[in-house]
Amino acid sequence: RRGASIEAPISIRRPLMDRFIDKLLIMPNGCWQWVGCRLKINSRGGGYGRIADGNGRLVLAHRVAYELFVGPIPEGLTIDHLCRNTACVNPSHLEAIPLRENLLRGDGWAGQRYRARLKRLERLG
Repeated sequence: RRGASIEAPISIRRPLMDRFIDKLLIMPNGCWQWVGCRLKINSRGGGYGRIADGNGRLVLAHRVAYELFVGPIPEGLTIDHLCRNTACVNPSHLEAIPLRENLLRGDGWAGQRYRARLKRLERLG
């Protein structure tokens, strides 16, 4: 009909919790493996999961998991994967800690050097 308005379909976004749960695979070791979008962090693939926050931004899935199931991430803290699996979003495998502690616990150069230094000190002491 001439002059009739055409309404755009209403886009209904599913709640974050529903979209989050759909992207999980529960592993025998207790990890909640993120099977959605992931950041590639090395040549082997892997990496941190990402999910749209509902405001048009991609956010890290493990941080969303912590906030959904534990609560707000305290200011100045970062989330550590206790299981060392960056794709895990199981809140019982996540801990809010200072960035320095997270780096020293990790498998990167800072953590490796820290553990090597501790080993040398143990031998001396």
